[in-house]
Amino acid sequence: MNLTINKKMMMGFGVIIILMIISNTYILYQLVTISNTAKVTLTSEVKSIDITKHLQSLLYEEERNANKYWISYDKIYFDLFVGGSKKFNESVDSLKVTQSDPGGKQLINHIQRIHAWFVSQVPPSFQRKQLLKTEISKIEKQKRADSIQALHTNLNDLIRLNQVSIDNAMINVETITTRSSGVSLILTLCTLIAAIMLAVIIPRTITKPIKVLIRGTEQIARGSFEPIKVISHDEIAQLTGAVNEMSDKLKKIDEHKSELMHNIAHELRTPFQIILSALYKLNRQEIGPLNEQQIELLDSIRKNIKVATNFTNQLLDIAKIEAGMMEYNLKPIDLLSVVKPLVDNARLVASQKGITIKLHTEPVPIIVVDEEKIFTVVNNLLSNAIKFTNRDGRINIYVSRVGNHAKISVEDSGIGIAQEELTKVFNKFYQAKNASQVSSIGTGIGLSLVKAYTEGHGGKVSVKSVLGVGTTFQVELPIILERHQIDIAEDSISTQRTPHENL
Repeated sequence: MNLTINKKMMMGFGVIIILMIISNTYILYQLVTISNTAKVTLTSEVKSIDITKHLQSLLYEEERNANKYWISYDKIYFDLFVGGSKKFNESVDSLKVTQSDPGGKQLINHIQRIHAWFVSQVPPSFQRKQLLKTEISKIEKQKRADSIQALHTNLNDLIRLNQVSIDNAMINVETITTRSSGVSLILTLCTLIAAIMLAVIIPRTITKPIKVLIRGTEQIARGSFEPIKVISHDEIAQLTGAVNEMSDKLKKIDEHKSELMHNIAHELRTPFQIILSALYKLNRQEIGPLNEQQIELLDSIRKNIKVATNFTNQLLDIAKIEAGMMEYNLKPIDLLSVVKPLVDNARLVASQKGITIKLHTEPVPIIVVDEEKIFTVVNNLLSNAIKFTNRDGRINIYVSRVGNHAKISVEDSGIGIAQEELTKVFNKFYQAKNASQVSSIGTGIGLSLVKAYTEGHGGKVSVKSVLGVGTTFQVELPIILERHQIDIAEDSISTQRTPHENL
């Protein structure tokens, strides 16, 4: 599914918003449930208790008036009794409306029946003469007392029932509150986890292809024009396509440039050879005597042609390396036998600037390399160190073994290289910004050859530098053979191999 960055962000925020809506809706629903439960409890159960207690008061008053009436048969007490009975019945009717519990309604019906019977036991006041003559038996008195007691008992039971109902309602509210708190906490945690996951996943889906793209562009900057592969279906994929298209065009330009460079270098070799041959004849004075000044001019021409020829050969080597056609003449050598003569020659050049060169060595096994190319690697590093080290500076060369590698370090106290330029110094034709501080500026090919030759042997090269303090180049070459294996190596190692074959 093709999703743009904008859609990814909208989907992520949408999921979080939906989870928040679900969480808040659930909490609101539970709050409404709790509110309704509390409302029912306060409006019905509490009111029922109030009415029931009022009924108890009315019953006590009704009982007193009845007792007084039975003693005196006074019409006043009878009227008070009748008025109290009506109030009692009205209160019972209102209590029945507020009562929601089935058990409570049964108690109310039972109270109404007992109360009706009790009222029926109080005859009207106009039967006063007859009542005075009538003697009430102990059994009837006991029934009246029992009925009153039953009414009180039922009213107390109704109060307890309503209190239990209130307690249950409160327990239910507490249960709902606890459950709601737990669920809301879970929903909040889920929302938080989802937000964190989306905050990690969505930026990762964006930054991961960007990192791949960055690495790819860095490879392009270093001269590798392999297509960048990004698993993405958004704007980054479109950007990658544009970068790959640009890389393909740069590759073709680089190939044309390399081909042109190869052709130029190849075409220059023949006239240089002819010029050197002519110089040789002139120098031998085969076609006539030369004076001392002419001989010096010829020597100067010869030296500069050798410099130009060396540059031409380096260009050809770079072209071969980029075409994958560089050949390596491998043989076992003692690394010190290559380094020491170069250091001695470098001391002669460095002495003109008052630079001190010291060689520090440790025992290093015999290594199988192309001697000429390792010679070029060490020579280029020493030349650079001398070139970029000011007068009265110092250069230290270290030859040692690190694990399965022989290491050559060239450390100088020169002008240094800016940190942001360290990854570029091995690019061909690149010159550091502060290179203009020295009197002699190179071609920018030397370090690119150092890197190519080193990696061609399966080794690696690195650089550390601090502006104004100095620079250290390190070359590590794999140790293939120990000293006791030299004889076997000389019989088995081919003299013509490409770097790929050796690796």
